[in-house]
This record gives sequence, structure tokens and C-alpha cells, in this order.
Amino acid sequence: MPHLLAAVVVVDHSLISCPTLQVSGVQGDCTGFGLHMTAEELAAFNVRRAARGKPPTTSSPGIRFLKAGSGKGREGWWNSEKFMEQARDIVDAVEILYPGHQLVFEVDWSCGHNAFAPDALRVENMNVKYGGKQAKMRKTVVSKDDLGRNSPQLKDGDTQFMQFQKEDGPPWYDQNAPADDVLGDDGKVTHEGYVGRPKGMKQILWERGLWDDVSVRMWQATHCQREQGRGPVPFHERQAEALPRLRHRALGVRQAAA
Repeated sequence: MPHLLAAVVVVDHSLISCPTLQVSGVQGDCTGFGLHMTAEELAAFNVRRAARGKPPTTSSPGIRFLKAGSGKGREGWWNSEKFMEQARDIVDAVEILYPGHQLVFEVDWSCGHNAFAPDALRVENMNVKYGGKQAKMRKTVVSKDDLGRNSPQLKDGDTQFMQFQKEDGPPWYDQNAPADDVLGDDGKVTHEGYVGRPKGMKQILWERGLWDDVSVRMWQATHCQREQGRGPVPFHERQAEALPRLRHRALGVRQAAA
């Protein structure tokens, strides 16, 4: 059983008298503040960064400074993407400093610590019909509660893909839709193919036996509540993405009311 190594991530939106400098640091039971690394440890850490296609760094990921703001010399604002990248680096660093230990993140409920995964099941990112500009969402396993009475094509326990697969037939409402893009004489797409394209709400609901006007309204109001009903998914619930080695864990800590 690996030992536990607690790390509290602290984000300050101002530093002393410099309100446009943001810092995100780690306070650990074993590490103190900032996750100090020797030159040898930093070299090993940079080998791991290189494997992820990242440039070498001269400092520990345990503390990150950001020249916040827009315009010349500014680096934007601290957000979930920057935090996720720091978290991945912290995992690599801790596995070098404390091999065999388990890292436990404690993360507050900051707006910089939450975001939807790019492939989250969100009806707001879907079109009614297939293709066009809409998100490519992850597959999901349907339960009996997801199925309606209108001749569902799926059954309890089936995997539903949000994009058309090669073996799929055309959309039920457009039987003449081509599998691949149709190009005009000028080389531009005149009719979008359906294979590999997002299915859209109409097809997804039909596969579940839910396509009718009432069900559409219910879908828009209640579908995928786990991912959208509570708002953005906090970091600790996205640990599978944020922490590539699943033996590490993350905990969400709500901030106390002012």
C-alpha cells in the first residue's frame, strides 16, 4: 500500500503589491511550500516533460507565477487549463521525489479549478441534426432509464457512440445521406458525409426511443445531469484526465463563506 502524500493547492490572485501577478503553489505535508527540487531531480523531471512534448523548465512545478492580464508582456489569466497542466507536472515531480507514494490533492472550489471536459456529454454543444459545427462527445453506456417507448435501437447496457461509426447506416431521418463527403467541381463539400460526424440530438434520441416533441424538451432540460446540471465539473471529479496515473487521487474542498 503506497504512503499518502498530501498536497494542498493554493491560488492567490494577487501577490503583495502586485495585483497582476498570480501564483499557484503546493503546500505538502512532506514537501513544505513550493515542492523544492535539486538540479538532478529537475533534470529527471524535464525528461518526463519532454515525453509529453513540453519544453524543459528551470523551476519546480510546485509554484507557478503568472503575469496576469491581456496585452504585451501578459500571459492571460489563471484558468482550469493552466491548473490541469500544473497538476500533471506535479504528479511527474512527486513520482520522482517520492517513488511509491500516493499523491492526494486537496483543491478548493475555485473557478480556476473547474471546467467541462472537451468531450463532456452536453446538449448545449449538440446540433439537432448530424455534422456541422458541434462537439465530438465521448461514448456512453445507456441504462434502462435512458430508453423510451418508441422502438429504441439500444438496450440496457449497450454502448452508444456520439459519432457515426463506419458500420452505421445513414441518419434515420435522411436515408439518402452519403457516408463520405460529396465534393463539387470546385473541390468544396456539397453534401456532408455522416461517417465520423457527430450524430446530433435527433439521431441520439431516436436510437434511445425518445424522439418526440415532449421527449426533446425533457432531454434539453434533464439529460446528462451528472455533467451539466451542477455546472462545470470540478477538478477532483476529472482526476482520470488530470492525473494520468490513476493511483493518485484528488479531493474537492469547498471554500468557507466569507
